[in-house]
Amino acid sequence: MTYIKTSVPRANTGTSPGAYKAKKPNVVIVDADDILTNPGRDSKNVKETGNYVLKPAARMIRIYMTPETIEASYESEGPEDGKVFKQTFKGEHPGESLEIREMIQNWLGRPVIVFEENCRNNVINTYGTACSPLKLNPSFTSNKEGTKHVISFEQPNPVEFVPGYYTGALTELAYAEPADENLAITEANGNFYQLPAFALGESLDIASTNLAHGEVVSLIGGGGADPATLAGGAATAATVILVDNTTWTALEDAVINLRVFKADSTTYFIEESRK
Repeated sequence: MTYIKTSVPRANTGTSPGAYKAKKPNVVIVDADDILTNPGRDSKNVKETGNYVLKPAARMIRIYMTPETIEASYESEGPEDGKVFKQTFKGEHPGESLEIREMIQNWLGRPVIVFEENCRNNVINTYGTACSPLKLNPSFTSNKEGTKHVISFEQPNPVEFVPGYYTGALTELAYAEPADENLAITEANGNFYQLPAFALGESLDIASTNLAHGEVVSLIGGGGADPATLAGGAATAATVILVDNTTWTALEDAVINLRVFKADSTTYFIEESRK
């Protein structure tokens, strides 16, 4: 479904939609080189579909920033027929600890995706893209007014996209590793599942789940001599709905993203994207 020109009314997010949005102080970032698959964007080119899935042993990290100093922005630039967007994200980290200086030293020059979380809703804005990630541009001052690092991430190359609108999962934990084809997709195990290598072409089954409506689950293939498959239809604890009812094969590093949808007593796992 492509974008249809529609009117844009006043936002209904509270009585003052334009007021300052309190930001979560522990800002999540990830090295773009550590990403196995990036979510795509839907036909309107803003909402991201699926999860950011990382390579084995890779992790997202958090950096503390004083909430009121966090500033996320984008602006357009370029000639009349060549407009593009440039995204930036910055905030202040108080003090001059060894850890923040090590972070700055070792992240300088790395390609970065930044996730902006606010305290008003569950929407996450993403800054940086797979083809044009942000780069760290830090500064430091220590004077009578205080001691602080300004942690600024800037996009060296503009892109045709505004920041993403992400409703997937963030995690700094190791991915769950099911032992076999019977998957316990639960809050305790999280949203990411690194499947083992299979030799007999087993059929994956959602054996149990208690994830909330709207959560996005990523299954990551482990390959093997005869990889497992996920077919559409009723599983033990949920009903799987796949695009065009096309079976997914858990080849090594293949990814399928499934969104949880609850209707009355039935839980559905609906394919959002696959790579």
